[in-house]
Amino acid sequence: MRHLTGTWAKAGSYNWSKSTTVGASLTSSIGVSAKSVSGSLGVTSSYTATWSVGGTIPANKKRYSKLTLRSDYKRYYVKTRTYVGKSYSSWKYSYLYSPVRGEQYLTVTYK
Repeated sequence: MRHLTGTWAKAGSYNWSKSTTVGASLTSSIGVSAKSVSGSLGVTSSYTATWSVGGTIPANKKRYSKLTLRSDYKRYYVKTRTYVGKSYSSWKYSYLYSPVRGEQYLTVTYK
């Protein structure tokens, strides 16, 4: 969970948008020279694409809230140990949380 707004506020809604611009260009030139003949040929091409997605997320304006990015997670049980000097340390057991790709969503979190 990550808060996208800084402070708690009494807001009636949150506006969210994301824009992406992708650009590419190709430039090529050929030069020929001789004692009395010289010339060049140049080719330039470019492409730019922009798209945007967004929306308004309603909130209860009577309560303090923040816009929050949430994600579904996979939980892994991990056991580790390190090599120290000439021997290994004792085993340590813990959980590792990894977000599920493509499973993020925006919500309003209330105080």
